[in-house]
Amino acid sequence: MIYQDLITDKLLRLMKGDALSINVEEQDFGLAREIALAAAAKTQVPVKIVVTTKGRPTDVVDIEPEGMYAQALSHVLLRLEPSVDVLGPVLLSDFDDENFPLLQKYGHLSEPLSLNRRISVPWCVLPSDVEKLSLINADKAIETDYRIRYINSLAPSLLEFSGSGNNFSLMIPPSVSFTGGTSVLPSGRSYLNSMNFDRIIAPVDCNSAHGSISGTAVVLGKECSVKLEFRDGVLVDCEAPREFKMLTELDDKLEKPGYISMRDKEFLVYFGGSVFEGVEGEFDDEEDLPLFFNRSLYSLKLELPENINVHCTGRDLKRTELVRKGFFLE
Repeated sequence: MIYQDLITDKLLRLMKGDALSINVEEQDFGLAREIALAAAAKTQVPVKIVVTTKGRPTDVVDIEPEGMYAQALSHVLLRLEPSVDVLGPVLLSDFDDENFPLLQKYGHLSEPLSLNRRISVPWCVLPSDVEKLSLINADKAIETDYRIRYINSLAPSLLEFSGSGNNFSLMIPPSVSFTGGTSVLPSGRSYLNSMNFDRIIAPVDCNSAHGSISGTAVVLGKECSVKLEFRDGVLVDCEAPREFKMLTELDDKLEKPGYISMRDKEFLVYFGGSVFEGVEGEFDDEEDLPLFFNRSLYSLKLELPENINVHCTGRDLKRTELVRKGFFLE
């Protein structure tokens, strides 16, 4: 399947009458146009391409379908992210803790919280890289959806990670569910919102880390090994380069976990700002968020060894083996 059909049929799942809008940087317009032509043929509705330069809209191009037009019945959004340049390490002498564009460029700002502002139409964010798009296997959504249902059925309250220098646990609050896989709107319409739909994600109790955490982090453009020791939610020891410690000095909440992301052979602990997906309830203000939720403005991703083991303890105190040597058992 060519990538245009993958995006229109498997990810966005376009139908006749869908009005697709594509947001893209100017240098990637050609890719957007190819997708738009394929989409217009399926929806029979003009596709709008919003062209941006460094994030600012500079032009709007309409791609017309051939033949009869259909009535626009619903809206669909696609964002093509520009290719990220390989970034070299930041010189410590150049580091400025108030340089937010720099921190964002290196992936150290957390995602803004939407709270009650839910997107009510199908949407997807993808890289503007044909080689990466060709690697997407949308059929894995079925396996991921099953895995999420299975884990949530265990009503997890505690996750324990072990192996390769790790022996730590994180608590999952009662109001949290694991999310990922297929996104479903209230109308029942489904879609996949990124090429990483197979990641299973859940916020954790930011004050619950206990034990030894060891992994790899890219801090200010420098890859480094990190060993952390937690005791009852408090960081008591840290073996890491100066760059790591400089970053965590920006905010003490960056020394606490925010959420986890898991798939076969890839297990990530995000320190700092958490994600709202999976948290039960509606909140009008960030101050109303539960105490377990990490509201840091900053983010730091720690990748655990790929052959990690994971056990889950449910609210019924039943302990279940979830992952063995990096692979989910269900």
